[in-house]
Amino acid sequence: MLLLLAACNIDGGLNKVDDEPAPFDSGTTDDTPTTTDSVTGTTDDTGPPPTCSDQSFPGAAIPVDEACGIPATKGSFTPVIEWANTAVGDSYAAPVVGQLNDDDGDGVITDADLPDIVVFSNSYTVWAVSGDGSTLWTASVPAGGAGTAAIGDLDNDGFPEVVAASTTVYAFHGEDGSPYREGRATGSPSAGRSASVTWTPTATRR
Repeated sequence: MLLLLAACNIDGGLNKVDDEPAPFDSGTTDDTPTTTDSVTGTTDDTGPPPTCSDQSFPGAAIPVDEACGIPATKGSFTPVIEWANTAVGDSYAAPVVGQLNDDDGDGVITDADLPDIVVFSNSYTVWAVSGDGSTLWTASVPAGGAGTAAIGDLDNDGFPEVVAASTTVYAFHGEDGSPYREGRATGSPSAGRSASVTWTPTATRR
């Protein structure tokens, strides 16, 4: 009797099968295709992206509060002519402004000095006019075309030169208009393109 019970207990332990719960059935069918990453084991949804409803809204008129209106004010512009130098004559070229001489006597030309005006007139004359209206110097060049002059320190000595071009490019010392050097331009600056200048080897130093 005892042997029979033991045999029944051993058989029950060896052949016992755990009951597994049935899979959950939501009652719906999802036909969206999926893919499973063989490395990570994750599943990606490859179905179409969700759609959104139209987010446009009709326009609407907004009432204007007239009490908040600010009327436009009309400004005024009344230039005052401080001086005029009519000796320069006509010029189709724009004037340039820069410091040409040491007005404050500190030995260098800086922004603290009085600005001067350089104009290349239609008579092929370079005019240097002080900021107070007086003529500093003039320099004539051969006829052949007159354009806007330029101010720059060509030799990096701290004193600017004035450059004007007709058939030849001419450079003058800015403080007194004495000749500095001449050169030939290549290119066509009058057509809106840049030009380079080949200067003569000899320059007249200050």
